[in-house]
Amino acid sequence: MALFLHHLKTMAFLKSIFNMRYCKICKTGVRGFNHHCSAFGNCIGQKNHRLFMVLLIGFVIVEASYTLSYTSIYIKIHEYRKSTPGGSPFSEVTRDFLQLEEYRPVD
Repeated sequence: MALFLHHLKTMAFLKSIFNMRYCKICKTGVRGFNHHCSAFGNCIGQKNHRLFMVLLIGFVIVEASYTLSYTSIYIKIHEYRKSTPGGSPFSEVTRDFLQLEEYRPVD
């Protein structure tokens, strides 16, 4: 019990003096502790909060661009299927994506 009380007093001292909290996962004191990020495998605190926000915004931008590009390809496939009763929609989408011209035999 005495060890537990000493631990609580130490944690309160660190938090009050240094604005520091103890992370149970990393087993370290982190200044300006926000949370432990399991995706990055470390604590987010005062020193790396800006980097964390930049990476988070970067992930959002990458996911948004992926979603937009996938949606545009899906719309092209859907429009092609509506316009032609038969045939493969992937050939036109691939041609549009690669910006290829139609094959014309040389006379």
